[in-house]
Amino acid sequence: MKRLITIAILIALSLVTFAQQTIGFQTVVRKSSGDLVRDKQIAVRTSIILGDVNGESIYTETHNPWTNTNGTVSLNIGAGVTEDDFSQIDWSQAPCYIKVEIDTDGGENYKVLSVNQILAVPHAFYAEKAGNVPDVSGFITEENDPTVPDWAMADTKPAYDYSELANTPEMPTIPTNISAFDNDAQYITMDEVPAQVNADWNATDGVEQILDKPTQISAFTNDGVYITTYTESQTIANAAALGNSVNTQLKDVANPTDAQDAVNKSYLDSIAERYNSIIAAHNKKIDDLPLLLNGFVDERDGTHYKVIKLGDQIWMAENLKYAGDIPLGGINDYSDTLPYRYYPNGQADNVETYGYLYNWTASMNGESSSNAEPSGVQGVCPAGWHLPGDREWSTLTSSTCGYYNAAAILSGNKNLWGSVTLTESEYFGTSGFNILPAGCYWTFYMDFGSSNRLWSSTEDTATGAYNVNVSSNATNISNEITMKYCGFSVRCIKD
Repeated sequence: MKRLITIAILIALSLVTFAQQTIGFQTVVRKSSGDLVRDKQIAVRTSIILGDVNGESIYTETHNPWTNTNGTVSLNIGAGVTEDDFSQIDWSQAPCYIKVEIDTDGGENYKVLSVNQILAVPHAFYAEKAGNVPDVSGFITEENDPTVPDWAMADTKPAYDYSELANTPEMPTIPTNISAFDNDAQYITMDEVPAQVNADWNATDGVEQILDKPTQISAFTNDGVYITTYTESQTIANAAALGNSVNTQLKDVANPTDAQDAVNKSYLDSIAERYNSIIAAHNKKIDDLPLLLNGFVDERDGTHYKVIKLGDQIWMAENLKYAGDIPLGGINDYSDTLPYRYYPNGQADNVETYGYLYNWTASMNGESSSNAEPSGVQGVCPAGWHLPGDREWSTLTSSTCGYYNAAAILSGNKNLWGSVTLTESEYFGTSGFNILPAGCYWTFYMDFGSSNRLWSSTEDTATGAYNVNVSSNATNISNEITMKYCGFSVRCIKD
């Protein structure tokens, strides 16, 4: 699946550059409606965070710049109004993050624009903190190279006999034949080794004689009844012949082709295994039939859900509508640690059609991240169902004609989407999965009527998790990583 990382909320483009003692920052500012904020003085608060993206800021300053006619605003971080000392930042404590907050009305009601990691620490800042190298001249001594004698460097080296060398050890006498070895330990003997002879059946004495050999057949006993009388009227050639008299033929027992072929146990076992597999598959289809025809009722609140089977997976054919004891969030209620549910587009009457929007914490219901298949995470889903992992979403798109048309195939209800690229596809709504444009909550409600994002049980970081996005301007599904505090739809899959 295509993977995109969604980071910014209100920006179309952000640019960070480094001057000698400041950090240049440029961005395009939009309202929540998507309109550019043109020729207007706004308020910007920037912070530097070291070590942990969720840690305390060690430097904060404010600016009151003007946007231009294109909605672009530029400023230098390190040159704003502050009580902190920009020059005292220890840039060696990586990772480093820049947090940017904006009030488009120029006041102090700041909203988080972005928190981005600085992947390249400003070289000049770090060099300024590097310090001076101590004087080590007193620890360095001069060393003379070893000398090589002239004879070793000559092209022709002198040759010496061993006897001409001085102070050599005395060489012992080296034996030249077997008689020179001393048999003082008596390991070598010459007697008691008989000469090799061949046994003779007819010999009656001497080393050639075979002792206690039977002299006639009556000397053998048949006490174990191993010897029996059997009369065989069929030969191997007769058994292997096609259409033989005993109605069997030993042609190819592992791969029979003719009606009269004999077979082995391995072949029969493979036939039985295939038969049992077919029976099991048919029985599962029969067991699933009532659920697929009638759907099911969530016993927690009595809500009825339609069901669809795609490939080997059985899914709910509509978004989850369970409220339970999950707190209902308002426009300013967002958290990546506390659970919240939201009305689509902020309207309660949208729940019946689109289901609730949940932040990732609410969708997981206290369970740990999983990308197994199945995920094993029930989360906010009914008993017998679970929140799909990112791998299970990939399996779904693979079973619906793959990446390029999956969004069109899995979506439904053209009247809610309108006449857009998605609904103009010939594949639109052909699966019955029925994804609807519920939009999302992202500290404000957005994209209602034009997209639907659905959570997975797979997290990326402490603050981000995987989800799938269906948009009205494309026929493919995109797989994305988004902040956990966002409110997205939940679609459950059968255990």
